[in-house]
Amino acid sequence: MSRLTTAQKAGYGLGDFAYNLIWQAVTLFLIFIYTDVAGLSPYWAGVVYIAASVWDAITDPIMGGLADRTRTSRGRYRPYILWSAAPLAFVYWLAFSVPSVSDGWIIVWAFVTHFLLRTVYTVSNIPYSSLTARMTSDADDRARLTGWRMQFAVAGGLFVATFLPGLVAVLGGDDPRTGYSLTVALFALLMFAILIASYFLTSEPDEIDPLPARQSLNPVDLLKDVLGVAAKLRLNGPLARVFLAIIIGGMCIAMLSKSVPYYFKYIYGDQTMVSGALVTLMITQFVVIPAYVFLAARTSKRVAWLAGSGVMAVGLTALFANQLYTQFVILPIFCVIGAGAGALGVMFWSMLPDTVEYSEWATGNRDEAKTYAFASFAIKMSNGTAGFLFGVLLGLAGFEANVEQTEDTIFAIKSIMTLIPLLGLLICAVIIWGYPLDRAAHEKLLTDIKARQTT
Repeated sequence: MSRLTTAQKAGYGLGDFAYNLIWQAVTLFLIFIYTDVAGLSPYWAGVVYIAASVWDAITDPIMGGLADRTRTSRGRYRPYILWSAAPLAFVYWLAFSVPSVSDGWIIVWAFVTHFLLRTVYTVSNIPYSSLTARMTSDADDRARLTGWRMQFAVAGGLFVATFLPGLVAVLGGDDPRTGYSLTVALFALLMFAILIASYFLTSEPDEIDPLPARQSLNPVDLLKDVLGVAAKLRLNGPLARVFLAIIIGGMCIAMLSKSVPYYFKYIYGDQTMVSGALVTLMITQFVVIPAYVFLAARTSKRVAWLAGSGVMAVGLTALFANQLYTQFVILPIFCVIGAGAGALGVMFWSMLPDTVEYSEWATGNRDEAKTYAFASFAIKMSNGTAGFLFGVLLGLAGFEANVEQTEDTIFAIKSIMTLIPLLGLLICAVIIWGYPLDRAAHEKLLTDIKARQTT
């Protein structure tokens, strides 16, 4: 397969900019909206998150199986990006538009809109993510493609962190409900346009194993695909390691990011600093991604992951110990955290397609979309579990929205923000230490697969 062009890599990366307009808004602000705008208790906010993650455990493998069995003249995965763009934009707006209803109906609204958003996001994002393994089989080209994707992903998060808080204030004034609804309406329109562009800029290779379209909708065959997903972890050791590491590593980053609005509102004392801190964090991640791609190419993806974890651990330790609440101290600390966090995402998404070849080598089946369904579920589960734990821990710490917090609650927020992620990074390091697919091992897999195909 020929190397990917710059236009193809940029077109693919653009898609993750669009998806992160949703994902980062959910990760950074939705729990805050639930507690401080909609008036939900931290417990209910956490329950909504974990319930949606359980729902993902059902829908993700179904979507992975369906996508793997899809065959169209436009490709296996790309059509889903086109078909889902408009519904995804609509439910994105709906999930951030808090209605003026009683407390009981607010809970219903949160559940229904969050579940709708997760479902349509799954339909769109799992096929999109699966394109990494389908667009190229070259390990270095995949790392570069993933680098493009991660830079656009960080840029999408940066866009959210930079403009969402300010636009909410401008468009909503003293009414944050109106501000969030109007702001996300604009973001949804932008997301729709970018997904359409990504669809036209990407491509898939011709099918070598054509499957009649009717079989993709056969419920019995699809059920067999879905039930067979769990076996992949047993048969694919590298995937199992990456799966566990991204759940735990994703929780580290999610616990940190969900704490940021609370940290600056209730501890730092200046809520306007939220945007500056998040922008600093994401710009640093954006800048360091090429360095980790280079480090992985020169050493291994495992080494790059561990190096980033060490840097992030230094920053989290400094944030916990710091008692000087000025931007000249806080922002450099966020730079260090971002410099470490930039490794986790890019290494995860570049390790994942390599595990697809491992599966093909070990079992004879590639199953890109089902593998990426695992990945999507891992990320959503990490975010959902983090949201649930965050809500429960805030409640146990005595948090009450829009009032001055006690010293115990302040200490709890700092601990949730730093100490829990530090523990997670340590566990991830132990898991990734045994990841076996370096360059030589992956090239041997490809050689064995090609030899098997020619005999």
